[in-house]
Amino acid sequence: LVTQQYRVEGPVMLFLTTTAIDVDEELTNRCLVLTINESREQTRAIQARQRSRRTLAGLIAQEEAQTITRLHRNAQRLLRPLAVVNPYAEQLTFLDDRTRTRRDHAKYLTLIETITLLHQHQRVLRTARSRDHWAWSILAALTLGALGLALFLAFLLGAPPALAIAAIRIGTFAFLMPVFFTVTHRMLPFFSSSVIAGYRVVRPAWSLPAAWLLLLAHLLLGALDQPR
Repeated sequence: LVTQQYRVEGPVMLFLTTTAIDVDEELTNRCLVLTINESREQTRAIQARQRSRRTLAGLIAQEEAQTITRLHRNAQRLLRPLAVVNPYAEQLTFLDDRTRTRRDHAKYLTLIETITLLHQHQRVLRTARSRDHWAWSILAALTLGALGLALFLAFLLGAPPALAIAAIRIGTFAFLMPVFFTVTHRMLPFFSSSVIAGYRVVRPAWSLPAAWLLLLAHLLLGALDQPR
């Protein structure tokens, strides 16, 4: 036997199988233990499935299974690394008659969080208030964009051409560019961390308000410089 070393960036998950009846308790209390059905009825069902796989219908079913597997893998890629909040956590109970239940209880809670994460598109998503600055930024851009649209409509109804110039400036520097910068500020690090191994998220909190300040200053200076 030769010892081999593997360097893996965690968290790490292992699947172990054994035919032993008695497994060391120090190992089992660190794992989720699953057993198989060893009844005679289950053996008959397995043998029937093995024979079915040799038929034409079985070969077609295997091709369809590969398609379903690809679909599930692509669906998993749509999952976002969200934090799971269990509002009923403090109401849950668990066995406490042995010390090993300390680990079992943690696995129990993790299982609940895992199921919730997999069903994240069927759950209500909420954002912590500390991260609402992206939403406020988009709301401000939409509000100013609506103002620019109103000014341009006024120009179309006969108002002075200066309103059209103001509408274009507002649409560019108070709507399009803030929306672009806000979405990039929020999503670019997220997608980069999903596809680039070892990517370190760099997203300064000051950059978003700084961008707004510079854009509004540019808008104001352009208005002051506009011919009258």
